[in-house]
This record gives sequence, structure tokens and C-alpha cells, in this order.
Amino acid sequence: MQKPFYRQRLPHKQAGNAIYFITYRLYDSIPNTIIQQLREENERAYQQLLKNGQFTTANEYALHQQSFERFDSFLDKNPNAPYWLQQPQIAQIVYDSLLHLSKTEIDLYCFTIMSNHVHALFAMKDDEKEVYRIMQLHKSFTARQCNNALGRSGSFWQEESYDHIVRHGEFENIVNYILQNPVKAGLVKNWEDWKWTYWKA
Repeated sequence: MQKPFYRQRLPHKQAGNAIYFITYRLYDSIPNTIIQQLREENERAYQQLLKNGQFTTANEYALHQQSFERFDSFLDKNPNAPYWLQQPQIAQIVYDSLLHLSKTEIDLYCFTIMSNHVHALFAMKDDEKEVYRIMQLHKSFTARQCNNALGRSGSFWQEESYDHIVRHGEFENIVNYILQNPVKAGLVKNWEDWKWTYWKA
């Protein structure tokens, strides 16, 4: 049985023809105290399922979704810096890097760049290549470029990423979730108005 909420890295073993929903965020964009609180809440809910004899794949998945939504909601409302992705020059670096990956490594369906995190939905062009490695290269490249543009050094992205293999019937809901994220965060009224959203319609 798996207790997903946070993983140190993306899975090395991946299903053929899988579609991945990835969320990655700026370094230190969620205080450690909040991360610990979210983990403890998730653990309590998980243990309650076991105690009540209600542990099923469906309930575990629902718990995983609830955990992610609390995590993402904090990012959207986070009063803590950094907000580097708010700067057009920085957002453009990440945007262009994802589009470049779509030409070389991934089939990119959708992404949105928020002030402190990114949501992306894609499949691998070559199932033999590891998702983790591709994301590692993307984050490493954009970190260097963004740090240079900001005139800073040090960590840019948080090492941990949220990853989810899209199940049958989920695709449209996840696309909608990504497109509506800037709307939900109060940044725009219509998703089409958010400059840093891409959708391969």
C-alpha cells in the first residue's frame, strides 16, 4: 500500500503511453511547518481509513487528491515569497523551455505558470526515457537561466515535485484544473486571458 502526498522524485518505472500531471514549485515557497502540517493531516486521514476498514484503492486515491488540493490551495494563496515567476522575463524562460521540450522529449498537452509553481500535463515521446530525468534537466536549465536573469545564486526550484499518472477518464478534468488555476487564484476572470497558460487544443 502506498501513502502518496509528497515524493522526493518522479517515478523511474513508468507505464507505456502514460500521461503525467506534474506540479513543481519555487524553492521554499511553502514553509516547512506547513509541509509538516499537511503531511500529518494526510497521515491521520490515512490511518483513519485503515482503522475503519475502509482502505480501498478508490478511497486512497480520493485521499491523494484531497492532499494535493490542500497543497495547491496553499500555493495559490501563499503569502510567502518567492514570487519570481510573476516576473514576465522569468515566466518566459520557463514557458519557452517547456515548449522546447515539446519538440524534443514530450507530447505537451497543457501547462500554466503561476507566481510560485507550475502545472504541466504531458506524455513522453520515448517511453524508454525517464520522466524524472527530463524534468531534472528542465529544472536545472531554467534555474540557471532564471538565476542569471535575477542576478542571484542558490536554489531556484524545490527538489520535490508532485507527480500523478493520469487515469482513464481523468484527462479532461485535469486539463480543466490546469486551465482554471489562474482563475481560481483570482488572477484573471477567463483562463484565456492568462498569458502563461498553454493548451494544445
